[in-house]
Amino acid sequence: MKTIAHLNHIRKTYGTGEAVLSVLNDFSMEIAEGDFVAIQGRSGSGKTTLLNIIGLLDSDFSGDYELFSYRENGMVVPRNLRDSALSLLRNEMIGFVFQHFNLLEHMTCFENVCLPASFCGHDVDLKQIEAKAYDLMKRLDVADKRDALPSQLSGGQKQRVAIARALLLSPKLILCDEPTGALDVETSRSIMACFRELCRRENMAFVIVTHDQGVADACDRIIKMEAGRIAQQ
Repeated sequence: MKTIAHLNHIRKTYGTGEAVLSVLNDFSMEIAEGDFVAIQGRSGSGKTTLLNIIGLLDSDFSGDYELFSYRENGMVVPRNLRDSALSLLRNEMIGFVFQHFNLLEHMTCFENVCLPASFCGHDVDLKQIEAKAYDLMKRLDVADKRDALPSQLSGGQKQRVAIARALLLSPKLILCDEPTGALDVETSRSIMACFRELCRRENMAFVIVTHDQGVADACDRIIKMEAGRIAQQ
């Protein structure tokens, strides 16, 4: 399988001097196409910080991080890129799914799904984008909510809209931060089944931070973090 991301000896701290707090300590991992990985650990173990680094939302760390770029047709070092190039790489490679959905309340569900196309660094075919957005909503069983506002949806429906948005530009890496934390058990299982299908069909890699053991057990690999390190995998 092709490597998508490679983290090597990542260290992340906050503060200075005696007040320094070490969040990631010599953390290394590799993510390949088709990976379906859960990350677990107590609060403060570094899980969300790790996702922020993988997702190119935090570049203030030491160590090496390489991410595959389809524009470059190979691995690039994100920290060597300017902000504009970093944003393009993030938009090209990574989709995000959050616990609280992060949908824009003043936009319809369809407009929310189409939103990532607004940040492309190149011209897009609007009709093609809209057709893909609607197709994703049909596949995720929320096409009937096309013109609804997020406030009119259930938690499971909101999460499916958020997933459609994350998939719009066909990223190869999906980062999920407690994606089922606000959902009931049955809906959580449905969302995980959706993730699994996408992983197999599209060869996407999923990295899922979760406290839910049922969600973790549905993954192919579980990485347990403790004090910023891999304690078990």
